[in-house]
Order: sequence, then C-alpha cells, then structure tokens
Amino acid sequence: LTRTGFQKGVGVGNPGFTQNNFFSDSAENVARLAIKKMFQGKVIVVPGVLNNLLLFIQRFLPRNEITRLVRRIQEKNRHFLSTTGRNKDE
Repeated sequence: LTRTGFQKGVGVGNPGFTQNNFFSDSAENVARLAIKKMFQGKVIVVPGVLNNLLLFIQRFLPRNEITRLVRRIQEKNRHFLSTTGRNKDE
C-alpha cells in the first residue's frame, strides 16, 4: 500500500493502515524501488512486506474466497464513505 495523500485530498482522512511504515510506504520510496528494479531488468515489482504477504497467501486461497474477502473490504469502505458524506452513489 502506498501513502499518496489521496484519501486526505478527497477529504476522508488517512486510513489507519497507512499510518505506519510496516503496512505502507511513501510514493517516493515505491517509485525509487520500481526504477531500481527496472534497471535490474525486473518486469514486476511488489513493494512492501504486507503486499508480498498478501500476494503469497492468495496462491493458496480459492478465487471465490478472495472475491468474497475483497467484497467485504470494499463494503466497509463504502460504508465509511457514506457516513462521511463522500459517497455520491448512495
């Protein structure tokens, strides 16, 4: 996950997971890593411990379970946005 300031820019604050370096990294660090790996010939770069852990775990889960999990997370995000008055769809 990358701290870009997007959430603050749209007025919903910063989610808790972006407030420590274990779960997220700055956009500058992610870009720096991507450029470094590009010059090393890497085509795909997955920055961060959490991102790599999630990538590893998904190999062992059925796709329908991953879909359910993502849906649950997105529904929580939608609820958060609707309670802050930021979701224009509802």
